[in-house]
Amino acid sequence: MGEARRPLIAVALAGALLGSGLLLVAVTGAYNIAASEGHWRITEILLRFGLERSVSVRANETPPRLDDPDLIRLGAGHFHAACAPCHGAPGTPVPAFVGGMLPTPPDLRTRVDAWSDAELFRIIRHGIKYTGMPAWPSRGTEREIWAVTAFVRHMHRLDAAAYQALARGGATMSAADGTASGSGRNLPDGVAACAHCHGAQGQQPSSALVPTLYGQPEAMLRAALRSYAQRTRPSGVMQVAVDGLSPRQLDQLAAYYAAIAPPVPQPPTPDQMPLVEAGRVLAEHGDAAARIPACLSCHGPQALPLYP
Repeated sequence: MGEARRPLIAVALAGALLGSGLLLVAVTGAYNIAASEGHWRITEILLRFGLERSVSVRANETPPRLDDPDLIRLGAGHFHAACAPCHGAPGTPVPAFVGGMLPTPPDLRTRVDAWSDAELFRIIRHGIKYTGMPAWPSRGTEREIWAVTAFVRHMHRLDAAAYQALARGGATMSAADGTASGSGRNLPDGVAACAHCHGAQGQQPSSALVPTLYGQPEAMLRAALRSYAQRTRPSGVMQVAVDGLSPRQLDQLAAYYAAIAPPVPQPPTPDQMPLVEAGRVLAEHGDAAARIPACLSCHGPQALPLYP
Protein backbone atom coordinates (compact mmCIF):
# COMPACT_ATOMS: atom_id res chain seq x y z
CA MET A 1 0.00 0.00 0.00
CA GLY A 2 2.84 2.39 0.91
CA GLU A 3 4.65 1.73 -2.36
CA ALA A 4 1.46 2.49 -4.31
CA ARG A 5 1.05 5.85 -2.62
CA ARG A 6 4.56 7.13 -3.28
CA PRO A 7 3.85 8.41 -6.82
CA LEU A 8 0.77 10.24 -5.58
CA ILE A 9 2.72 11.79 -2.72
CA ALA A 10 5.47 12.87 -5.13
CA VAL A 11 2.94 14.51 -7.44
CA ALA A 12 1.28 16.28 -4.51
CA LEU A 13 4.63 17.57 -3.24
CA ALA A 14 5.61 18.77 -6.71
CA GLY A 15 2.30 20.58 -7.05
CA ALA A 16 2.70 22.17 -3.63
CA LEU A 17 6.23 23.34 -4.47
CA LEU A 18 5.10 24.77 -7.81
CA GLY A 19 2.17 26.56 -6.19
CA SER A 20 4.42 27.93 -3.46
CA GLY A 21 6.90 29.14 -6.07
CA LEU A 22 4.21 30.93 -8.05
CA LEU A 23 2.83 32.48 -4.89
CA LEU A 24 6.32 33.65 -3.94
CA VAL A 25 6.80 35.26 -7.36
CA ALA A 26 3.45 37.06 -7.02
CA VAL A 27 4.04 38.22 -3.44
CA THR A 28 7.57 39.49 -4.05
CA GLY A 29 6.72 41.15 -7.37
CA ALA A 30 9.64 39.33 -8.97
CA TYR A 31 7.86 39.13 -12.32
CA ASN A 32 7.86 42.54 -13.98
CA ILE A 33 4.47 43.11 -15.64
CA ALA A 34 5.61 46.29 -17.44
CA ALA A 35 4.79 46.11 -21.15
CA SER A 36 8.07 47.88 -21.89
CA GLU A 37 10.05 44.93 -20.48
CA GLY A 38 8.49 42.15 -22.52
CA HIS A 39 8.03 38.55 -21.38
CA TRP A 40 10.55 36.00 -20.29
CA ARG A 41 11.25 33.78 -23.28
CA ILE A 42 9.74 30.72 -21.59
CA THR A 43 6.65 32.75 -20.67
CA GLU A 44 6.25 33.89 -24.27
CA ILE A 45 6.54 30.32 -25.56
CA LEU A 46 3.98 28.99 -23.07
CA LEU A 47 1.53 31.83 -23.70
CA ARG A 48 1.75 31.41 -27.47
CA PHE A 49 1.35 27.64 -27.27
CA GLY A 50 -1.60 27.94 -24.91
CA LEU A 51 -3.26 30.57 -27.12
CA GLU A 52 -2.95 28.46 -30.25
CA ARG A 53 -4.26 25.32 -28.56
CA SER A 54 -7.16 27.16 -26.90
CA VAL A 55 -8.30 28.61 -30.22
CA SER A 56 -7.72 25.42 -32.21
CA VAL A 57 -9.73 23.06 -30.01
CA ARG A 58 -12.74 25.43 -29.96
CA ALA A 59 -12.78 26.53 -33.61
CA ASN A 60 -15.46 24.27 -35.07
CA GLU A 61 -17.59 26.68 -37.14
CA THR A 62 -18.15 25.98 -40.83
CA PRO A 63 -17.32 29.07 -42.89
CA PRO A 64 -19.50 30.41 -45.69
CA ARG A 65 -18.01 31.43 -49.04
CA LEU A 66 -15.36 33.92 -47.97
CA ASP A 67 -14.72 35.07 -51.54
CA ASP A 68 -18.21 36.62 -51.75
CA PRO A 69 -17.61 40.27 -52.83
CA ASP A 70 -20.59 41.54 -50.83
CA LEU A 71 -19.35 39.81 -47.68
CA ILE A 72 -15.87 41.27 -48.20
CA ARG A 73 -17.25 44.80 -48.71
CA LEU A 74 -19.37 44.56 -45.57
CA GLY A 75 -16.32 43.48 -43.57
CA ALA A 76 -14.12 46.20 -45.06
CA GLY A 77 -16.23 49.04 -43.68
CA HIS A 78 -16.20 47.66 -40.15
CA PHE A 79 -12.50 46.80 -40.28
CA HIS A 80 -11.70 50.39 -41.22
CA ALA A 81 -13.67 51.76 -38.26
CA ALA A 82 -12.89 49.22 -35.55
CA CYS A 83 -9.78 47.20 -36.45
CA ALA A 84 -7.42 49.39 -38.48
CA PRO A 85 -6.66 51.78 -35.58
CA CYS A 86 -4.64 48.99 -33.92
CA HIS A 87 -3.79 46.59 -36.75
CA GLY A 88 -3.18 49.13 -39.50
CA ALA A 89 -4.24 48.67 -43.12
CA PRO A 90 -2.82 49.15 -46.62
CA GLY A 91 -1.59 52.74 -46.70
CA THR A 92 -2.59 53.26 -43.05
CA PRO A 93 0.26 52.73 -40.58
CA VAL A 94 -0.54 51.92 -36.97
CA PRO A 95 -0.34 54.74 -34.41
CA ALA A 96 2.86 55.04 -32.38
CA PHE A 97 1.19 53.90 -29.15
CA VAL A 98 0.43 50.49 -30.65
CA GLY A 99 4.15 49.69 -30.68
CA GLY A 100 4.13 49.93 -26.90
CA MET A 101 1.46 47.26 -26.47
CA LEU A 102 2.39 43.76 -25.32
CA PRO A 103 1.77 41.77 -27.35
CA THR A 104 1.87 44.13 -30.31
CA PRO A 105 -1.24 43.75 -32.50
CA PRO A 106 -0.16 41.78 -35.57
CA ASP A 107 -0.11 43.10 -39.12
CA LEU A 108 -3.05 41.17 -40.54
CA ARG A 109 -1.78 41.44 -44.10
CA THR A 110 0.98 38.96 -43.32
CA ARG A 111 -0.06 37.00 -40.22
CA VAL A 112 -3.47 35.49 -41.00
CA ASP A 113 -2.14 32.47 -42.90
CA ALA A 114 -1.20 30.90 -39.57
CA TRP A 115 -4.90 30.51 -38.73
CA SER A 116 -7.73 28.61 -40.39
CA ASP A 117 -10.96 30.39 -41.33
CA ALA A 118 -12.73 28.93 -38.31
CA GLU A 119 -9.88 30.01 -36.02
CA LEU A 120 -9.96 33.57 -37.35
CA PHE A 121 -13.72 33.65 -36.82
CA ARG A 122 -13.31 32.51 -33.23
CA ILE A 123 -10.63 35.10 -32.48
CA ILE A 124 -12.73 37.92 -33.95
CA ARG A 125 -15.84 36.70 -32.18
CA HIS A 126 -14.45 36.03 -28.71
CA GLY A 127 -11.27 38.12 -28.55
CA ILE A 128 -8.14 37.10 -26.62
CA LYS A 129 -7.64 37.73 -22.93
CA TYR A 130 -4.74 39.90 -21.73
CA THR A 131 -3.86 41.08 -25.26
CA GLY A 132 -6.13 44.08 -25.86
CA MET A 133 -8.05 42.09 -28.50
CA PRO A 134 -11.73 42.63 -27.60
CA ALA A 135 -14.60 40.24 -28.13
CA TRP A 136 -17.25 41.11 -30.72
CA PRO A 137 -19.57 43.59 -29.00
CA SER A 138 -22.82 41.80 -29.84
CA ARG A 139 -23.92 38.15 -29.87
CA GLY A 140 -26.10 36.59 -32.55
CA THR A 141 -24.47 38.47 -35.43
CA GLU A 142 -22.35 35.73 -36.98
CA ARG A 143 -22.68 37.05 -40.54
CA GLU A 144 -21.01 40.30 -39.53
CA ILE A 145 -18.11 38.37 -38.00
CA TRP A 146 -17.73 36.21 -41.10
CA ALA A 147 -17.69 39.44 -43.14
CA VAL A 148 -14.67 40.72 -41.22
CA THR A 149 -13.06 37.28 -41.51
CA ALA A 150 -13.59 37.38 -45.28
CA PHE A 151 -12.09 40.85 -45.56
CA VAL A 152 -9.05 39.98 -43.44
CA ARG A 153 -8.43 37.00 -45.73
CA HIS A 154 -8.68 39.31 -48.76
CA MET A 155 -6.74 42.32 -47.45
CA HIS A 156 -3.23 41.20 -48.46
CA ARG A 157 -4.27 41.64 -52.11
CA LEU A 158 -5.04 45.35 -51.69
CA ASP A 159 -2.92 48.44 -52.17
CA ALA A 160 -3.80 51.71 -50.43
CA ALA A 161 -6.18 52.91 -53.16
CA ALA A 162 -8.03 49.61 -53.41
CA TYR A 163 -8.34 49.45 -49.64
CA GLN A 164 -9.85 52.93 -49.45
CA ALA A 165 -12.33 52.08 -52.21
CA LEU A 166 -13.50 48.97 -50.34
CA ALA A 167 -13.44 50.37 -46.82
CA ARG A 168 -15.13 53.67 -47.62
CA GLY A 169 -17.67 52.28 -50.06
CA GLY A 170 -19.11 54.34 -52.88
CA ALA A 171 -19.59 57.53 -50.86
CA THR A 172 -16.96 60.19 -51.51
CA MET A 173 -17.11 62.75 -48.73
CA SER A 174 -15.76 66.28 -49.06
CA ALA A 175 -14.01 67.46 -45.89
CA ALA A 176 -14.27 71.06 -47.04
CA ASP A 177 -18.02 71.43 -47.23
CA GLY A 178 -19.45 68.26 -45.69
CA THR A 179 -21.25 67.17 -48.83
CA ALA A 180 -21.51 63.86 -50.57
CA SER A 181 -19.85 63.81 -53.96
CA GLY A 182 -22.43 64.52 -56.63
CA SER A 183 -25.24 65.34 -54.22
CA GLY A 184 -24.73 69.08 -53.85
CA ARG A 185 -26.45 68.89 -50.49
CA ASN A 186 -25.09 69.59 -47.04
CA LEU A 187 -25.05 66.52 -44.85
CA PRO A 188 -25.90 66.41 -41.15
CA ASP A 189 -23.20 65.69 -38.60
CA GLY A 190 -22.29 62.02 -38.47
CA VAL A 191 -23.63 61.04 -41.88
CA ALA A 192 -20.16 60.05 -43.07
CA ALA A 193 -20.27 57.17 -40.60
CA CYS A 194 -23.36 55.87 -42.42
CA ALA A 195 -22.66 56.92 -46.00
CA HIS A 196 -19.55 54.78 -46.45
CA CYS A 197 -21.71 51.65 -46.17
CA HIS A 198 -25.30 52.79 -46.79
CA GLY A 199 -24.53 55.46 -49.37
CA ALA A 200 -25.67 59.07 -49.44
CA GLN A 201 -28.04 60.78 -51.86
CA GLY A 202 -27.55 59.37 -55.34
CA GLN A 203 -25.30 56.54 -54.11
CA GLN A 204 -26.16 52.91 -53.50
CA PRO A 205 -25.04 50.88 -50.47
CA SER A 206 -21.55 49.43 -50.78
CA SER A 207 -22.76 45.83 -50.43
CA ALA A 208 -25.91 43.87 -51.18
CA LEU A 209 -25.80 42.83 -47.51
CA VAL A 210 -26.18 46.47 -46.41
CA PRO A 211 -29.79 47.72 -46.39
CA THR A 212 -30.94 50.72 -48.39
CA LEU A 213 -32.17 53.43 -46.01
CA TYR A 214 -33.62 55.82 -48.59
CA GLY A 215 -37.27 56.61 -48.04
CA GLN A 216 -37.67 54.47 -44.94
CA PRO A 217 -40.03 55.93 -42.30
CA GLU A 218 -38.23 58.44 -40.12
CA ALA A 219 -39.73 56.97 -36.93
CA MET A 220 -38.42 53.52 -37.82
CA LEU A 221 -34.93 54.80 -38.62
CA ARG A 222 -34.84 56.86 -35.42
CA ALA A 223 -35.91 53.88 -33.31
CA ALA A 224 -33.34 51.62 -34.96
CA LEU A 225 -30.48 54.08 -34.51
CA ARG A 226 -31.34 54.71 -30.88
CA SER A 227 -31.60 50.99 -30.12
CA TYR A 228 -28.14 50.44 -31.62
CA ALA A 229 -26.76 53.35 -29.61
CA GLN A 230 -28.33 51.93 -26.43
CA ARG A 231 -26.98 48.45 -27.36
CA THR A 232 -30.39 46.83 -27.08
CA ARG A 233 -30.44 45.76 -30.74
CA PRO A 234 -27.74 43.26 -31.75
CA SER A 235 -25.22 44.36 -34.35
CA GLY A 236 -21.52 44.73 -33.68
CA VAL A 237 -21.16 46.75 -36.87
CA MET A 238 -23.96 49.23 -36.13
CA GLN A 239 -23.16 49.60 -32.44
CA VAL A 240 -19.66 50.73 -33.40
CA ALA A 241 -20.95 52.94 -36.23
CA VAL A 242 -23.23 55.00 -33.97
CA ASP A 243 -20.92 55.03 -30.96
CA GLY A 244 -20.26 58.60 -29.92
CA LEU A 245 -23.13 60.13 -31.89
CA SER A 246 -25.48 62.30 -29.87
CA PRO A 247 -29.29 61.84 -29.83
CA ARG A 248 -29.55 65.00 -31.95
CA GLN A 249 -27.19 63.53 -34.55
CA LEU A 250 -29.14 60.26 -34.61
CA ASP A 251 -32.38 62.17 -35.21
CA GLN A 252 -30.74 64.19 -37.99
CA LEU A 253 -29.54 61.00 -39.66
CA ALA A 254 -33.02 59.48 -39.50
CA ALA A 255 -34.55 62.62 -41.01
CA TYR A 256 -31.87 62.83 -43.71
CA TYR A 257 -32.32 59.27 -45.00
CA ALA A 258 -36.12 59.36 -44.68
CA ALA A 259 -36.22 62.45 -46.92
CA ILE A 260 -34.28 60.84 -49.78
CA ALA A 261 -36.47 59.35 -52.49
CA PRO A 262 -35.94 55.60 -52.79
CA PRO A 263 -34.35 54.34 -56.01
CA VAL A 264 -36.71 53.26 -58.77
CA PRO A 265 -36.66 49.45 -58.94
CA GLN A 266 -35.73 47.81 -62.21
CA PRO A 267 -38.52 45.75 -63.82
CA PRO A 268 -38.05 42.01 -63.36
CA THR A 269 -36.67 39.92 -66.18
CA PRO A 270 -38.75 36.98 -67.49
CA ASP A 271 -36.63 34.43 -65.63
CA GLN A 272 -37.26 36.33 -62.37
CA MET A 273 -41.06 36.21 -62.64
CA PRO A 274 -41.46 32.92 -60.69
CA LEU A 275 -39.57 34.51 -57.79
CA VAL A 276 -41.71 37.64 -58.03
CA GLU A 277 -44.89 35.55 -57.83
CA ALA A 278 -43.54 33.54 -54.88
CA GLY A 279 -42.73 36.82 -53.15
CA ARG A 280 -46.22 38.17 -53.77
CA VAL A 281 -47.81 35.08 -52.21
CA LEU A 282 -45.51 35.32 -49.20
CA ALA A 283 -46.18 39.04 -48.77
CA GLU A 284 -49.96 38.72 -49.05
CA HIS A 285 -50.62 35.35 -47.42
CA GLY A 286 -47.47 34.23 -45.61
CA ASP A 287 -46.48 30.58 -45.25
CA ALA A 288 -48.51 28.74 -42.63
CA ALA A 289 -46.38 25.60 -42.84
CA ALA A 290 -43.24 27.58 -42.04
CA ARG A 291 -45.11 29.75 -39.49
CA ILE A 292 -44.31 32.92 -41.45
CA PRO A 293 -47.02 35.61 -41.26
CA ALA A 294 -47.95 37.71 -44.26
CA CYS A 295 -45.55 40.62 -44.66
CA LEU A 296 -48.41 43.02 -45.38
CA SER A 297 -50.03 42.26 -42.03
CA CYS A 298 -47.48 44.70 -40.58
CA HIS A 299 -46.11 46.50 -43.64
CA GLY A 300 -49.36 47.12 -45.53
CA PRO A 301 -51.30 50.36 -46.09
CA GLN A 302 -52.53 50.39 -42.47
CA ALA A 303 -49.05 49.96 -41.01
CA LEU A 304 -47.93 51.87 -37.96
CA PRO A 305 -45.51 54.75 -38.65
CA LEU A 306 -42.73 52.64 -37.15
CA TYR A 307 -42.99 50.12 -39.99
CA PRO A 308 -42.03 50.83 -43.59
